[in-house]
Amino acid sequence: MSALYGIDRFLQDLSDLGYPAEKMLDADNLDYAVIRNFEVPVGRFQGRIIDLGIPIPNDYPRLVGTSIHIKAAPQLLEYTDTVANVRNIIASKLGQEWRYWSFRLEAFPENTSQNLIFKFMEYFSEYKKDICVSIPDSLNCQLLSFLLRKDGQEDLLFGLWYTSEGIERNNVLVHSILPPLKGDRKVHGNVSFNYPYFKRACDLALKNGCGIVFMHSHPFPGWQAMSSDDVKAESRMAPTVDTITNLPLLGLTVGSDGTWSGRIWSYYESNYQRKWAKSVKVIGNEFSIFLDNKQKQRFIKSEYLKRTVSVWGSTNHEILSNLTIGIVGLGSVGSIVAETLARMGMRKITLIDFDKVEKHNLDRIIGATKKDIGKYKVDVISKAIKKSSPFGNIEVIPVPKSIAKGEAYMRALDCDLLFCCADKPRARFILNHIAYSHLIPVTEVFLQRLIKINCNLLTGN
Repeated sequence: MSALYGIDRFLQDLSDLGYPAEKMLDADNLDYAVIRNFEVPVGRFQGRIIDLGIPIPNDYPRLVGTSIHIKAAPQLLEYTDTVANVRNIIASKLGQEWRYWSFRLEAFPENTSQNLIFKFMEYFSEYKKDICVSIPDSLNCQLLSFLLRKDGQEDLLFGLWYTSEGIERNNVLVHSILPPLKGDRKVHGNVSFNYPYFKRACDLALKNGCGIVFMHSHPFPGWQAMSSDDVKAESRMAPTVDTITNLPLLGLTVGSDGTWSGRIWSYYESNYQRKWAKSVKVIGNEFSIFLDNKQKQRFIKSEYLKRTVSVWGSTNHEILSNLTIGIVGLGSVGSIVAETLARMGMRKITLIDFDKVEKHNLDRIIGATKKDIGKYKVDVISKAIKKSSPFGNIEVIPVPKSIAKGEAYMRALDCDLLFCCADKPRARFILNHIAYSHLIPVTEVFLQRLIKINCNLLTGN
């Protein structure tokens, strides 16, 4: 006989739906249904394995809870990811390893449990990929020369962009600019554009199969927010750009010191909404990155990193620790690079290598032992550098695939910087392509014999 109400009813429903779960009590002895090893099916966290806790009132399904609880290593979201009126991430009464996520649920008259599962899927799908913008340094010089006027007034430009899609992020590659013609814009302290300029940008984007970027300047430094006029201008353009190009409008603002901020405008819940870029990068002979203050991880002072931070300062260390760094090839060189980066306090490292540890590797791979023979190098190094990191929340993504395979290639596109530690020409060719086509800097690391030492065995005399 089926249970009518409460936790037993929900557990039975979940089992019928193919989600076996167990009962768990929190610190207040309230009932939770916990689905172990739940694989997130959609959204930014797709593929992550978590424990999913769902609070169940005694009179379920007449009433449902107002939160979900997530246990993951590393956490999907932290307390600092709380956004007013959107989501609240706080401590969970299920334990220190859990996080409480506010979740707007409602009771359904029929098939309550099935509909709740559907709502969970929708909820995860809302956590979409990060947005990162990249600008070639040669193009950046042109942009700054035009937009940062000597008279201190604002200016604007339209341009074109192409997309580069990884697993966790969408990279927006600014490709070219469309200089204004006479009469295309009005500079009057602020700046405005006329319709023919916008139409010309739409025609060119449609012809080239790319997106439209709207760029303008502000007369003060730093990461730029948007004025009400800025919001009005971009939100009005967004529907037309989306309809014509099937890509979102990209908006970029540059401050008087050359600092860029960016966002895209996507259709969501019956209107066009702004999503801020996590970073804007300038790529070329030098690497510059501008981070959104609300999305970046703050510098944490630590005695473990005192010597490292003293080399370049807390500001630069904060920038470095916000980078996603990829290492391709986990042999003698790659394992050393991974170990060093972890000890330096880098927070997110992607390891890419299809090979396994063999007997002849043990004298060359940092962190590998006899017990690791036959295991994937990325799994062995991942475990080792988690122990070496001064932070408990370092995120390491092991990818046991060749860089030539789709998943590994797309994981590389999630990185801000790549280290090439591979010993095969094919991997180097692919990384060279990624560097130029996707604007991701690649540093090649190798061992070179500098000194030849001759050892002679002396006997007798």
